[in-house]
Amino acid sequence: MLPLRKAHKGLLREDLLVLRHIFNLNHGMQELDQDRLNTLKLGYHLSGSKIKDLLLISLDVENPPNTAQLKNNSEHQIGLCILDTRDLLFKTLHPEERGSNNLLRTYQFGVGSAKYIKNASRSFCFGESQHTTLKDLNTKLKELAPADRDIVLVLHGGVGDLNFPKAAQIDLNYLYVIDTQKVAQHPLDLDHRCTIEEMLTQLDCPFGDRVLHTAGNDANFALRAFLLLARKDAAAANLPFSSEIESLLSIFAEIALSQVPLNDLQIEAEERQQIEQHRKESRARKQRNKRAALRTRNAKDGEKEAGEKKSGETKAKENVVISK
Repeated sequence: MLPLRKAHKGLLREDLLVLRHIFNLNHGMQELDQDRLNTLKLGYHLSGSKIKDLLLISLDVENPPNTAQLKNNSEHQIGLCILDTRDLLFKTLHPEERGSNNLLRTYQFGVGSAKYIKNASRSFCFGESQHTTLKDLNTKLKELAPADRDIVLVLHGGVGDLNFPKAAQIDLNYLYVIDTQKVAQHPLDLDHRCTIEEMLTQLDCPFGDRVLHTAGNDANFALRAFLLLARKDAAAANLPFSSEIESLLSIFAEIALSQVPLNDLQIEAEERQQIEQHRKESRARKQRNKRAALRTRNAKDGEKEAGEKKSGETKAKENVVISK
């Protein structure tokens, strides 16, 4: 008897419906009803397109604080990764103009001691961590997410992440929050809220050692997963899309699967591996040379012994002749 399928396995959640709506991927698939759309008010379309004019901002906070912890000068990493749908549309219309790997803008801010920020920066793949205060962070976020742009936040199971702006009194003024854990449940046919490692693995999105669980990196990879989930969900419909959408889905893959720079920890690990490999090769070379020298010495000893034996036999024959 087959095991019963869990009722929530592969559940289609509103987060995925909002994702479909943002990129106009509703063709032939379930979509948000008009009443709900009117309530959500998910912004305006880009000129000449049905794609929404949005800043998609992925947020991740390592060691997310509450209000009391913030007052005690605790230490935190705040990661942001930003994708502008205007850049996506431009890329679909002019694929030769700019590389897809430049469309994700990734930042990591650190609140705490200089030592804490330095250590956090060593595992960050997309630049240097910026040492800041909560007051300055608010100013920087306003520069990255100007008030005249509509924003949709992207999190991965980020209840604590979402609490951080509230505790720090940072107003991102977002229209909606999409949780990639919820989005993934339907396309990946899951019966649980997956970890970011599991999600990336199932989406065939490579990530290296010493990368995840650093705020800036996690924000970047959550947005990569967001794009791959959109692509996988659209592919499951097995229906034709417009040339604009086909180009968009292709760009999603280019962005999400683009090469990730090595961080300092990975570079140091590679250097250690190279040094160890050099040592192994050096030891192996010395052993080979030692064995070769031993074989040469044994061969010479053998030749010498054979020569002495032959010389002795010759002298013995000469002595026999003389005695006769």
